[in-house]
Amino acid sequence: WRRDFSNKVWLHLSGSIALLIIAFLIIAFVDVHNDRPLCLASGIIMHYSILASFCWMLISAVLSYQRLVKVFTKSSSHRLLKASLVGWIVPALPIIILCAVDSEIYSKTNGIGTLKKPFCYPEGLAFWFTIIMPIAVIVLANMILFCIIIYSVFMNSKIQRHGDTNQIYQSLTVSFLLFFLFGLTWIF
Repeated sequence: WRRDFSNKVWLHLSGSIALLIIAFLIIAFVDVHNDRPLCLASGIIMHYSILASFCWMLISAVLSYQRLVKVFTKSSSHRLLKASLVGWIVPALPIIILCAVDSEIYSKTNGIGTLKKPFCYPEGLAFWFTIIMPIAVIVLANMILFCIIIYSVFMNSKIQRHGDTNQIYQSLTVSFLLFFLFGLTWIF
């Protein structure tokens, strides 16, 4: 089961989502707002895990595109290593840049040492450029790949020629599952 590349990608996607859920639960149930280093760490982990989740969704979309549209692609060496670099390292880049510009962005204080924000997360332009913009770009790329895959699946000559109900049902099932796998529900 672990030999298949797509299963490994899904394990990484599941791991990044699990990290996001764990980070959210820690923030929800542990009072991190009064401890500045803990607030900073929890904000960075939450930020990183959401970006990593979306990067792994993009990787799964590209993998699905290769399998369902291109079909005959040659397997490159170190595919999992390359995917891991995109899935785990690329999400850290906006966070590193953000912390280099303003290390206090996650835990701004009000001058007397207490935190101003109830939630340790970037706000303002930092929020838009390091969270919303990367997620929007990934969701847009996933939507384009989703449309290409759907077009390819439904323009299959077997479905058009015979109108096979079972084939149409399988194509609809694949379409429905891909919609959730690519994270496209975030549009709503």
